[in-house]
Amino acid sequence: MLADHDYITATHNGLSLHMIRTDPNNIELVTLNEQDNLYSSTRYGINGGFFDLGDNNMITLAISNGSSLCWNNQVGHGVLTWNTTSFGMEWAITGSDLSANLTATHSWGQGGIRLILGYNESSWRSNLISSTEATASFIDLRSPRRTGIVADTSTNKVYLIVSNTNCDITAFRKAISQYFGIQEGEQASSRYLGLSLDGGSSSQLKAKQNGSNVYVNSGGRNLCQIVALRNE
Repeated sequence: MLADHDYITATHNGLSLHMIRTDPNNIELVTLNEQDNLYSSTRYGINGGFFDLGDNNMITLAISNGSSLCWNNQVGHGVLTWNTTSFGMEWAITGSDLSANLTATHSWGQGGIRLILGYNESSWRSNLISSTEATASFIDLRSPRRTGIVADTSTNKVYLIVSNTNCDITAFRKAISQYFGIQEGEQASSRYLGLSLDGGSSSQLKAKQNGSNVYVNSGGRNLCQIVALRNE
């Protein structure tokens, strides 16, 4: 454990979860331009949004320190925001749809697919499909790895999460809910805000534990964008 982040592991819903817990002001969104993966880069964190392979073309919104890395939110219309004092979860197709002020240093907005933690599975699934955020086939697609980000608005902590167990988004979401002890019902949790990010070979995590590097999927593909730690 270092002062600026904790590395945590847990197993829920049959899935192995690897997590980095840190402060939101210790997060910044960074482009790697498909030149590096997390293993070969100098940064720590997890992979970020979706992108077109081989084109260095981001297709998920990312704003950091007042600058836009990607203005459009083509895959998944959810955006987790931090304005340096509070979190938010918004539905946006472009950055122009956001109400959060993300102009300050240490502010950020990461796009992805909303987990809507607290909703029962049926309500969550219907919401994603009706809002054109994800198709049924996409929700049911199994992947060898999954990545997510969850904000705890009560403790002001961010959890960067990767599972290296083959699963679909529904199973990944359930494992996250079980870890945080979130009861599912007809209302979304006001405390926990979460997104599912790019998965498969893109899913990667790099952390520090007892002075040594910890990797999940060190052989993963080169990435366009990562959710990085400012300080290790």
